[in-house]
Amino acid sequence: MELISYGAETLNTELISYGAETLNMELISYGAETLNMELISYGAETLNMELIRYGAETLNTELISYGAETLNTELIS
Repeated sequence: MELISYGAETLNTELISYGAETLNMELISYGAETLNMELISYGAETLNMELIRYGAETLNTELISYGAETLNTELIS
């Protein structure tokens, strides 16, 4: 139970930090030109909502996978 509690708190902090960096990198690597064209097409507000929604879904999947691997490694060591 302590490991689960420790893991949830520690992992949550790590995932928030990891998630912010990873998502930002993904958006940057998505391409300035493409993103700019989408901003013109959809509008900044719409695209922002899409990015938040995309970020939540994609990032959540990545974090679950990353978290399982990282937490497993931490618990083993």
